[in-house]
Amino acid sequence: MNEKINFLKQGLRNISYTFIAQGINLVISLVKVLFIPKLIGINDFSHWQLYVFYSGYVGFFQFGLNDGIYLRYGGHNYRDLDKSVFRSQFWLLLFSQIIIALCMLWYSGLFLNERAYIIKVTSVCLVLSGISTFFWFVFQCTNRIKEYAIAITTEKMMFLFGVVIMLISNESHYQPFLLIDILSKLIGLIVCITFGKDLIIGKVTSLKISLTEIYSNMSVGLKLMLANISSMLILGIGRYVIDYVWGVTVFGELALMLSIVSMFLLFINATSIALFPALRRISVEELPKTYVSIRNILMGLLLSILILYVPAKILLNIWFPEYQDSIKYLSILLPLCIFDGKMQMLVSTYLKVIRKENSLLTINIICVLLSALLCISTAIIFKNLTGVIISMVMSVFIRSIIAEVYLALQLKVSLIRSVFYETLLILTFSITSWYLIDTINIIIYLIFYLIFLVSIRKEASLLSGIIKNVKSAK
Repeated sequence: MNEKINFLKQGLRNISYTFIAQGINLVISLVKVLFIPKLIGINDFSHWQLYVFYSGYVGFFQFGLNDGIYLRYGGHNYRDLDKSVFRSQFWLLLFSQIIIALCMLWYSGLFLNERAYIIKVTSVCLVLSGISTFFWFVFQCTNRIKEYAIAITTEKMMFLFGVVIMLISNESHYQPFLLIDILSKLIGLIVCITFGKDLIIGKVTSLKISLTEIYSNMSVGLKLMLANISSMLILGIGRYVIDYVWGVTVFGELALMLSIVSMFLLFINATSIALFPALRRISVEELPKTYVSIRNILMGLLLSILILYVPAKILLNIWFPEYQDSIKYLSILLPLCIFDGKMQMLVSTYLKVIRKENSLLTINIICVLLSALLCISTAIIFKNLTGVIISMVMSVFIRSIIAEVYLALQLKVSLIRSVFYETLLILTFSITSWYLIDTINIIIYLIFYLIFLVSIRKEASLLSGIIKNVKSAK
């Protein structure tokens, strides 16, 4: 009995640590979206966003090593780990990251503009992020959530502290913000080393054993890493094409709108921690009969985000008058919250529950290739910026449809009617918001949205019963 009580207490503490970290992450996102672009202007903000874009892909150069550690050692006790094996992994990882960073420094010499500086800073970020992630994943997979949360929170708070200083001093250049990001990552790494110093100090295994362990970790983690990277590339390719064809300033203007969408997604993911822990306890046998009800309620919540478009557009035009040319694209980009939100919160979760990770990776890769084809053709052949943005959203939409149709076939449920109505509702929003004035747009969308809510009212009561049954089964 005491063991159960201690287990529950530990679980509650871990959840509280996660909520705190998510809350701080949300605050950081608000600062990045609302205050940094206001402070430093379009050109400098564009270069800051270019750094954020580049640094978002540094995890690729870990080649799945950290992901493999997370998957292979999940559920182990930290005290029981063979530390000599992990020390070898750490030092070989650090060596590989330094070699890649040196290659990036050489590559930066090919540029004579601000991009060279950004690549140099990204190379430093690559090393710090690579070895910090090593500690994060070890802490997570061995249930040292407190240490993980403290390290993450320290890093984020240091970044926030630095940004506040820049705001007070009225700093108008992007370079100090890059240095603040690097410094906060360094401090976060120092915290990780403090908690996990026995992972780097002490005896190591032989080179043969170390390389064998690295191969085992990479062979397991590479698929997960590729799935994550390929998911990012669906939008990332379009952003790269915009930077290449229209330049860094247009890239930065669009990046602000994508950051606003990402902020909505971050809020959705933070909310899912509170909404879905009970749903994830549903047994595999019950998944088919519960999936339709869960997804319809979820779509009702996600589609409500589009109601915020008009007030968000008004506030953004007031707050960012210099970004008015790009704010209009928010009507095209905002549906990403729905497609990506559904994928992250529901479809991906269910595919992992039924062990279809390989299928998820295949779908992501197909849609990356589709995104590349659509974005490159609309940019190079037609020179159409709006076409590139629509291509990015279409690729994410197609991924959502393919993944959900595949899942529906696995669960043997029919979603044709629901998907049709949801797509019609989103198309109505995008078309009316692009061509009609805001007042008419919001009225038309509200009418269609209320009709949709009426159509799913039965699922609301059914979902309530499902949650009660899951809770009573604990």
